[in-house]
Amino acid sequence: QKAGIKVRQPLGELKIKSGQPTEEYLDLIKEELNVKKVVFDNSISPEVELDTKITPALKAEGEYREFMRELQDERKSRGLNPGDKMPMSIEKIYKKYRIMPALENHMLRVAAVASLICDNFREPLPKEEIITACLLHDMGNIIKSDLTAFSKEFYEPGGVEYWQNVQYEYIDKYGQDEHEATINIMKELGVSAKVIEIVDQIHFSFLCRQRDGDDMNLKISHYSDARVDPYGVVSYDERMDEAKKRYKSRNISIGGVGEEKRKELVACGQEIEKQIFAKCKIKPEDINNQTVAPLISSLRNFVIK
Repeated sequence: QKAGIKVRQPLGELKIKSGQPTEEYLDLIKEELNVKKVVFDNSISPEVELDTKITPALKAEGEYREFMRELQDERKSRGLNPGDKMPMSIEKIYKKYRIMPALENHMLRVAAVASLICDNFREPLPKEEIITACLLHDMGNIIKSDLTAFSKEFYEPGGVEYWQNVQYEYIDKYGQDEHEATINIMKELGVSAKVIEIVDQIHFSFLCRQRDGDDMNLKISHYSDARVDPYGVVSYDERMDEAKKRYKSRNISIGGVGEEKRKELVACGQEIEKQIFAKCKIKPEDINNQTVAPLISSLRNFVIK
């Protein structure tokens, strides 16, 4: 390999001039050289030709492998066995599960909204459970993500190619249902049944049922999600309008419901907002990008136990 390139940094392609090795031998070459693809090309002048160009996708994959190696080293230093749980910050969890930066920012903003509400609520709340639910509620969402829907900065670092490969791996491991994937990831992380129950109920079509219920933890978690669009914290009504336009442009219904039902559900969400802030020392408009910004950096260090 080229000087300075570590074996754990994957390379794109190795060309071989002639020969037809077995699949087992090809797999061995790929593993030893850490190359993604081996092809045969009679037109090259040397017997072998290794492409050492590091694309953004390859660089991102190499950094991920390095992170996973460091994580394994940390587990060993703690004396943990393969099945033992290791508490991790949400930042490390996002890296381990390769969460897209845009999705990572969304969940952090949702958790920051929930944190502001919890800190200003007039009744006791299990804040840690609510924050944990908000930080994990969309972990499997890359499965349903349209990777052509946003500008390229949404997919940095790595670029669309890298995240498409991550998407394929998620589907291969967890299936086509992003919500089931999220629940399975939470089970892998060993979070409490109560947190899983909250996330399992964060669904647009459940808003009216939640309005009529008495689970304030669920109401706050769901409402916080309804305050964050792809670009930041907005009002509840702005978020509903944005979702309507975005889903309409993709020719799909929100939550699998028609327009009349959508209006009814939006109204139920408005009632939930009133229920929450009737017991809160702040108003909905006090929650915005400026007020949540200081919370996001600290939330990156939030430990999932």
